[in-house]
Amino acid sequence: MENKKQPTVTPNLVEPLVMTHFYSWRNNEKRLTLYKRHCRIIGRFRKMNSMLIEFENGQQEVVSRNSVRKLPKFYPDGFGGMNGGVYVP
Repeated sequence: MENKKQPTVTPNLVEPLVMTHFYSWRNNEKRLTLYKRHCRIIGRFRKMNSMLIEFENGQQEVVSRNSVRKLPKFYPDGFGGMNGGVYVP
């Protein structure tokens, strides 16, 4: 019997329905439809720098970790270094 390794997923420890991040890439048609939509992280995959995210409407996508940014209100000081701490929806 083969013992195939499954990808390791780190579960999200944030409250389940809180949208803590937003999608920040817009360099093709699909990504443009996801751009600036609020989402939450369901799990992170170690191997290919990817993560599973869920949007407010329940849609789930596997995306690059680099494409998701934390909403400024979830930073302890209210800033995130993004646009000088100003979030422009």
